[in-house]
Amino acid sequence: MKSDQQDEGDLVDTPRVRDRRTTTTVFLTPANVAGSLQPIGEDVRKTYRVDADVYADFFGRHHIRVGYDREDLKSTDVHLYNGGFAMDVFFRTVPGTTLPPQAYAQTTYFGSGGEYGASQTAAYIQDSWDVTDTLTVQAGLRLDQYNYKNRDGESYIKLDDQIAPRLGFTWDPRGEGRDKVYGSFGRYYLPIATNTSIRAVSGEDFHVEYRAVTVNPDGTLARDANGVPILGARLRDDAIFARPIAPDPREIVNADIDPMYEEEFILGYEHQFDGGMFDGWRAGVRYVHRNLASTIEDTDLGHGGVLDRYCARTRDAGCAIVDDATANDRFSGHYVLINPGKPIRLMLDLLGGPGGDNLREITFTREDLALEKAKRKYDALEFTFERPFDGRWALQGSYVLARSRGNYEGAVKSDIGQTDASITQDFDAYFMAEGGHGYLPNDRRHTLKLYGFVQATERLRVGANFYAQSGRPYGCIGYHPDDPTPGNTPGAWYCVRNGVPTLTPRGSEGRTDWVTNTDLNVTWDIVQAREGFGSVSAAVDVFNLFDEKAVTRVVEQGETGGAPGIVVPSYGQPRSYQTPRSVRFTLRYAF
Repeated sequence: MKSDQQDEGDLVDTPRVRDRRTTTTVFLTPANVAGSLQPIGEDVRKTYRVDADVYADFFGRHHIRVGYDREDLKSTDVHLYNGGFAMDVFFRTVPGTTLPPQAYAQTTYFGSGGEYGASQTAAYIQDSWDVTDTLTVQAGLRLDQYNYKNRDGESYIKLDDQIAPRLGFTWDPRGEGRDKVYGSFGRYYLPIATNTSIRAVSGEDFHVEYRAVTVNPDGTLARDANGVPILGARLRDDAIFARPIAPDPREIVNADIDPMYEEEFILGYEHQFDGGMFDGWRAGVRYVHRNLASTIEDTDLGHGGVLDRYCARTRDAGCAIVDDATANDRFSGHYVLINPGKPIRLMLDLLGGPGGDNLREITFTREDLALEKAKRKYDALEFTFERPFDGRWALQGSYVLARSRGNYEGAVKSDIGQTDASITQDFDAYFMAEGGHGYLPNDRRHTLKLYGFVQATERLRVGANFYAQSGRPYGCIGYHPDDPTPGNTPGAWYCVRNGVPTLTPRGSEGRTDWVTNTDLNVTWDIVQAREGFGSVSAAVDVFNLFDEKAVTRVVEQGETGGAPGIVVPSYGQPRSYQTPRSVRFTLRYAF
């Protein structure tokens, strides 16, 4: 399977440049958006699979299945900001300095490119064992192996010991086929997205420059022919968020890294009623528990002071100051892949910095990293019922009471819209994780669903689908007071309250609206199924029948990007709404 993505358009080569010296933002170029564009992008996926089934009788009936599958992945990518950079001009104190307030340009550069390969293989064996006529046991093992390569074709992370047990059972306690007690336990290993290769091991350039600008006597900015302000002297050292050096894999991946996996436990009961007004109906209840046992994320060795703490602890000779730069300065913007909350071993040249020639093993303790373990727990109690179709009507529904807590949403970070799988900013530095434990964005406490249809006539069916779901929690995202080089996107659980940066933990500021939605379906069988021809039907679907307009997301960033301390006036205001009413017409031929 192959997919292509290439960004094109009139403004691909035009940078977004804004004059933000006042409360009114003025765009100085035709581009009003700064995005990570992909002028070259291609993904190729090849899959192979083989399975075999064996049936046997010994101590009961067995259905044994074995299998093997493999995926070969290749991603080609070039990404950069439109125009190569994004610029904002401010009038205030330059962040990280004691300079008097002045006009200056804050310019962000971001981009990289290359071709990245990966392979994912799995072998499994499972047995469905009918121990008795009323008890079935399912047991299995799965071995997953992942191998990811950088743009030079070198393996930078290879995990081959991922053994996942699976165990389940189904029991009919009365042997009448109307009751079922069931349960299961499973471990599920999670692969790494190729985006991790593109972002983490490509030698990506991501830095911010702070430079003087010239203001004309009339207050306008001196600009070139393209409308971009003419830049003067640097006002401070660049803020480095990633260095354009393709690293040795040993410099960026913990030698003792553990794979990512989640464990799931389910226990449930179902009953089919016999006789009375609920004859044939089924009802059930089940409990679901999921726990994220391990994950892989990235952290910056310099941005959060990891090297400062290491040097203070060890007095390592490699921590010497060279050209006014500490080891922490040299490794600011050097991201490494870790299991948050665990010590790590890397090969580094502390004196030479990233890409240095004199690599040696460096061990960072949990105290050096100052990061908590990634946590995510989901618990749910689900009640279900079903009234099977009897030729006239059918109805089914469910109610789920759930809770999702932790300090890690997952491979993506929806509260700021970050889709960088496995390299979100949650663990970039200790201050990004502070206050991060709480109710996660998918903590939908209550969910009610109903679905039913009526066979109104021999040819006419009318159905409806309804759901109601409680809102998602949100916090306030801003800049941490300990952040030495705040970037363009706020990401800490701090916001300005009464002029002071204040801890605002995840999920502590409120919840979005309840969402209720009703869909309607009407189907008319034009030609009913008959041998040798098939059937023809026409349908009308109305989605969100009552055109409800619940707020599904709010603005969670409480401080202005690139401007710490400046409150966002729209914080807490609607950012997205429920999908409006729409109608779909369908003509279907089935054969």
